[in-house]
Amino acid sequence: MARTPTIPTVLLDKLCDVYTSDPATGAYTVLAKDDLPCRVAIVSAQGATSASERAELVSMRRLVWGPDYEMPERAQVEVAGERWNVVAGSLAAPTWPPSGGVVYRSCDLVRSS
Repeated sequence: MARTPTIPTVLLDKLCDVYTSDPATGAYTVLAKDDLPCRVAIVSAQGATSASERAELVSMRRLVWGPDYEMPERAQVEVAGERWNVVAGSLAAPTWPPSGGVVYRSCDLVRSS
């Protein structure tokens, strides 16, 4: 069976804390995962066809982390003191065809208000 490659840890240059919502208050205060190695990337607006679409893409970020942690669909992450909301439906886990193993995970983020 083929070995599944993973994202090189040297590329995961930040740490984030993952929070889920408190059922009683709805506030993102429940720490689900701390010190998750990650990378926060700017989302390219090059393919945008309108000014509003470009503005939306410029305000987004893409979070990338290793294959072992499954991010909750409804979560908020804190990276370097900034809070970001996970964009629902954006979670991805690309797989390596020979083994079917997850190579890395990612999701889109928008700044928390």
